[in-house]
Amino acid sequence: MFGRGGNLIEQMGLKTNENCPDHSALFCFLEVLNKCPDETFPSEIEKVLNVDHVLKFLAVSALIVHLDNYIGSGHNYYLYESNGKFSLIPWDLNMAFGTFSMGFGRGMSVVDFYIDEPVTGAIADRPLVARLMAHRPYLEKYHQYLEQLLNSGFAEGVIEARIDELVEMIRPFVGADDLKFFSTEDFESNVSEGFSSQAAGEVTNEMDRGRIRGRDRDAGGRGDRRGGPGGGMNAPKLRAFIKARRLSVREQLDGKRPSRSQAGQNIGGTNTLDRFRGNGRQPE
Repeated sequence: MFGRGGNLIEQMGLKTNENCPDHSALFCFLEVLNKCPDETFPSEIEKVLNVDHVLKFLAVSALIVHLDNYIGSGHNYYLYESNGKFSLIPWDLNMAFGTFSMGFGRGMSVVDFYIDEPVTGAIADRPLVARLMAHRPYLEKYHQYLEQLLNSGFAEGVIEARIDELVEMIRPFVGADDLKFFSTEDFESNVSEGFSSQAAGEVTNEMDRGRIRGRDRDAGGRGDRRGGPGGGMNAPKLRAFIKARRLSVREQLDGKRPSRSQAGQNIGGTNTLDRFRGNGRQPE
């Protein structure tokens, strides 16, 4: 799209006000995000963005390693504007829990997805994340939301009980669905108990043993659409992944594991983080 005073090329997929679009609020938001100095960024971004909501979105996405959205593939979200202020609305979470691996290799790489660089590739390629994480009060608030999740819905025994509940609810429909990405046997294997030890090596091995791969799928899945949209989707064993991810995030918060890379990226890309943080400067 081209900005004010120029020709506007529409590629945004408006869902409201399609017949009378007004992009002035969006231009204002982008101006703040891309050009506002660090000193005034917090006060200005809060005028045009529901920052607290975005921090919660980032905490959930990072915890469950949901990469088929803004932090990974860069899609599957809406921006909703009201009175000049935007909120982020995520959707399409069917590839959460490390399933949409975005180039990660073995299970432990996904498990140790950095919480302080919750993106794939260079963090500067996701300027909203980069700028929020570079401001210490926002980073600390984001950490608080991760703590809350670890102590509530993602806590040991809580999410496992919810899995049991949902498995019983959907099991008859999984068996009857001839358009699912994997077989019914894959489903049963993936939701079964993963492992009995917390040793990192055993966690990784069990995740790999239970991993479902689109190319290995037998009959009963979805035609030739292997592994979900785009193909090649890996599905680590659900309970094993959750247990290992919970431990990793806990230790990242406690400083026992790295929470960010040295290069300013989780995987892939080039390091352009200095654009937002300065040369090696810590969040402030």
